[in-house]
Amino acid sequence: MNEHISLPTADARPAPLVPSQDPLSAPLPASAHCACDHYLVIAAHRSGNYAPERDEADLVSRDKTVRDIYEGQIADVAKVFVFNPACGTSRDVTVEIARDVAGLHFTEQTEPSWERRDWLHGVLGCRQADLILGLAR
Repeated sequence: MNEHISLPTADARPAPLVPSQDPLSAPLPASAHCACDHYLVIAAHRSGNYAPERDEADLVSRDKTVRDIYEGQIADVAKVFVFNPACGTSRDVTVEIARDVAGLHFTEQTEPSWERRDWLHGVLGCRQADLILGLAR
């Protein structure tokens, strides 16, 4: 029972534990927008944040969520989360939705209200929001 255990030498270095690419910056898979996804919008209010009441058909539609924010049906957006009850997953998609809202303003050639522009600037940053809106070069 006299076993010899070899220890790693200085030349044998373990692989780094740090991934080569930041997982948050990696593109989402094509199936990222699943039919089972639900979009929960959290709106800000001085007495506390709340989730505006929405129909179930609106909750499962990314396009309807973007359109509701674009049209002002949902105001003072604090956060937008997507969750999939079938998979048990959720994530913050506020930035993605803000990009879509700004893109909709650009394609529809409409000027966002000052409140919405402030929201877009707060979420995306002034430069990126104005680039998407077509206001900056």
